[in-house]
Amino acid sequence: MRAANLRSIIGHGALLALTAAVTACNAPQKHDDGADGGPNAGYCIETRTEVSFSEQTALGLTAGHLLALGAGKHVKQLTWADSSTSSVTLTVDGTAASGWFVKSEHNPATGIVPEVECRDSIEVVVAATLATLDGKLDEKWTGLVLAFQPTEQFVPDGGWKEGWLDGSAELEEGSAGGTYKPVVPAGSCLLDTFVAVHLKPGLVGQPLFTGAVQKTVAAAPCKQFDPATTAVEPVLDAEW
Repeated sequence: MRAANLRSIIGHGALLALTAAVTACNAPQKHDDGADGGPNAGYCIETRTEVSFSEQTALGLTAGHLLALGAGKHVKQLTWADSSTSSVTLTVDGTAASGWFVKSEHNPATGIVPEVECRDSIEVVVAATLATLDGKLDEKWTGLVLAFQPTEQFVPDGGWKEGWLDGSAELEEGSAGGTYKPVVPAGSCLLDTFVAVHLKPGLVGQPLFTGAVQKTVAAAPCKQFDPATTAVEPVLDAEW
């Protein structure tokens, strides 16, 4: 299986715009900084600076604080769309991790667009695995990005005291591990499939671990897909 360097991020506490089936802490949402030509393309300019794990950042937290939250083994019960269950384990190896501060600013060439929010973030890049006991998921990454990216309006006085981590990775056909295969109805087109994870501090020291497997399906055969006119729906295949 091919390992990937993945920079998709899911937003903390946000529901997917097109799915109401999951609670805020579980819902995966791909962060769009415009790097892949998405709707924010050209509106935000990101500057990534490597930081030491002890360095205080402008968001009030260190990369080391966030790495401590993510490092180790996290286990949860997963429920598939067919109601079958299994355990899912995320293992984060922080021994060769790196920390980054990402400054995101509005592009002066495009100006400030009200519906586009350019958000700073802290990233930790780690080696990680994600596997289910039933064998459907068996993913290995050498450069998974786990990010803390708060919304500016919710920043408390004095900065954040704890933080959280979000990460997501596309499950590419032919390179994903495990036996999971996304299925779509006849006459539709599978656009992508990704797994998203969220970690936040728990009440007894053990981080809370949630996530989902989601596919994006277009209501037309792939050869007829038109992003301007074809209806697109996110579909949850698993959540935990």
